[in-house]
Amino acid sequence: MKLGICSTATIDDDRVYVVTNRCEAICLDVDGMADGNDGPFTAEASFMVPAAAKPVELAPIDADIVWRFDMLRDLPVFPHDATNCSILIAGDCAYVGTGNGVYDGRIVLPTAASLVALDKRTGRLLARDDGSISAGTFHGQWSSPTLATAGGREFVVYGGGDGVCYGFDPATATTDAAAVFRQAWKCDCNPPGYRERGGEPIDYWALVRGGVRTLDGDGMLVSPSEIISSPVFHDGRIYVTIGQDPLHGAGRGALTCLRADGSGDVSQTGVLWRYLGIGRSLSTVSVADGLVYAAEQAGKIHCLDAATGELAWVYDTREDIWSSTLVADGKVYVGTRRGLTVLRAGRERKHLGDVRLGSAVWSVPTAANGTLYVASQKHLFAVENQGEMP
Repeated sequence: MKLGICSTATIDDDRVYVVTNRCEAICLDVDGMADGNDGPFTAEASFMVPAAAKPVELAPIDADIVWRFDMLRDLPVFPHDATNCSILIAGDCAYVGTGNGVYDGRIVLPTAASLVALDKRTGRLLARDDGSISAGTFHGQWSSPTLATAGGREFVVYGGGDGVCYGFDPATATTDAAAVFRQAWKCDCNPPGYRERGGEPIDYWALVRGGVRTLDGDGMLVSPSEIISSPVFHDGRIYVTIGQDPLHGAGRGALTCLRADGSGDVSQTGVLWRYLGIGRSLSTVSVADGLVYAAEQAGKIHCLDAATGELAWVYDTREDIWSSTLVADGKVYVGTRRGLTVLRAGRERKHLGDVRLGSAVWSVPTAANGTLYVASQKHLFAVENQGEMP
């Protein structure tokens, strides 16, 4: 597939961490080659050209790769569609989702790592999960890890391709051999009835290929889903949606709110509330001023009370949404197939406008220093807040 970089870069001091479309985790020097070629990786001149081609002559504006970890070769893994994880930096560790998934409905590497920890200074592998997430993965893995602090402990939270949200103890860099993450807790984010009906498991791939459809009362397809969004930690709670590849069509989703300080399997005991009025979602939620804003792939934006899960309002953009909500300056921004939708933040639904940008906005808008940044499929827009019109 012809894909560019799908990962959002993470910046930590003078280093940039990103996952490439070749399933690599790389660390870059913010200053590029302007301050010399930092190592341990120093082969940029050959890396930028095809094998056996003449190395390029490096310039100060060229990228300086500090280290490179090839997940295809060094783990190994088999990514499905895209490796698009955004890297989490916590302490001296870089936490990376590998993208391990299926080919033709079959897990190629069922014991491969789904989440790894690398030394952020050298790229050395420090820890990985035990392989059980890959064994249960339905399709692919596109979630990014999140750091949560609850009950006096830190947890690395990861949304698995098996539809389960996991809390792991952080890794350490004290041993030479890679360790296995200690799992602190896990929560199945597929509600009862999504994985089985009448005591029999629902066949995920039979549904994808047009098998017998199990419909809810409103005609929505009910089936197991993976976690594509990134779990969000706020005020001791984790908020996470479930969804599927948009090519699989519409279906029932779920938004789960769970405690972040659990132990063991908290699928029953750790869930504080669950909202079933949402369709399948690719989107990471936003939490602001006591409200949760969640988008579903079919185009609806949902606003709920963060403490209780009570629905405040729903707005239908009538456009596909692959983006996630951003709350900034009292507004809710979300990218759609045709551009950008803007709503007023708060318990009262108010549509402020739609901005047609000439192509889809699949990425997430972001704001910094009074400027809103929106990347469409063709352009990057920067909109500055210049105050009220005279």
